[in-house]
Amino acid sequence: WRNTGGTMTAPMVFGMPYVTADYTGLRPFLLPGTFTFSSVNGMANPGSATGTRFELVLSDGSTWLLYSSSAITFDWNRGTMTARSGFTGTLRVASLRRPADATILDAHAGAIPRSGRIEAMVSCDVATLRFVYTSTGTGPMLLNALPHHVGRLAMPALVDLEYPTLTGLLRGVTGNTW
Repeated sequence: WRNTGGTMTAPMVFGMPYVTADYTGLRPFLLPGTFTFSSVNGMANPGSATGTRFELVLSDGSTWLLYSSSAITFDWNRGTMTARSGFTGTLRVASLRRPADATILDAHAGAIPRSGRIEAMVSCDVATLRFVYTSTGTGPMLLNALPHHVGRLAMPALVDLEYPTLTGLLRGVTGNTW
């Protein structure tokens, strides 16, 4: 997305547990959809919040974690969160289903998947497929896998992060190669 003041791009890689947006010179804002913000970082009264990690509780009781690649200040009310100024960096949002998931999401928020490719190898009557992902940022990368993926992984580096879907339970998998 382009505007006269800058751009916003969103990398889309299958299995991303975070919604990611890269900003260049734009003023980010978040809308909670049909719900409202109940609190930001434990503060129930609208105001401002500054940092690189924000805990957002919505009126439906759901909790979301918002990560920023550098410090940012948001002014918020029940219906929106708006950055005070133009921002250049990355914002990531993830659903926090259980309090224990925060440690996992915090540890992996810095590694952003950018693309992936499939490598196929055949030796005699054995075929091996590898999914190789590229990422930017820091730390170990985290993606989610469906049950049919997890069942085929040779040595999955699973973490205790799960999201229910119509086709089964997504499981957290770390590493750039499956």
